[in-house]
Amino acid sequence: KNGTWSNWGDAQLSKFLPAAVQLESLVLKNCKGATDAGLAALRTSNPPLRHLDLSGSMVCDISYLSGMMELQHLDLSLTPITDHSLVYLRSLGSNLKTLNLSLCGKLTDECGAYLVMLTHLKSLNLYRTSLTSVVCHHISTIGSLTSLNMSLTRINDDGLLLLASLKNLTSLDVSLSSVSVKGAAALKEALPKLTSLESSWAK
Repeated sequence: KNGTWSNWGDAQLSKFLPAAVQLESLVLKNCKGATDAGLAALRTSNPPLRHLDLSGSMVCDISYLSGMMELQHLDLSLTPITDHSLVYLRSLGSNLKTLNLSLCGKLTDECGAYLVMLTHLKSLNLYRTSLTSVVCHHISTIGSLTSLNMSLTRINDDGLLLLASLKNLTSLDVSLSSVSVKGAAALKEALPKLTSLESSWAK
């Protein structure tokens, strides 16, 4: 039911995945040989995956995730994923709880239009992406969020103010961004549940 490999590629995946009908957890962290071609075999088995870690792999399409209604934790960090690829997450909107998109260099503010579909998301990691305060217009509508990491992004006080609508937020990291001490303090006051606010280097 669980699989963890660090050196698998498409050849191994195309042989293993079609028969993995009971797979609940799949970790392919830093598998540079794992691409969408190999993972497309998930369409055949359609396993009840709950945890999928593709961090550091070469995936960028992820259309094969459509219909995986059991998926709760998805790690796409350090992959060449693009904004429009995230449209395939819409079928996971009521189930996906954690999403890691940190270090995804191809993402732009347009990805926000797809993030809003994840209506039950609890944790979102956007660390070290090129996103700006514009994406906060979308993120501010995901009322289920309890943890948000926007460290090393281009968010500023205007964007931070938009996040005041996230009344369930308990943890926020906007360190090494353009957020000021004054802006961070104002948000802290607006969100009584916010117990962890990291804004180091704020001016």
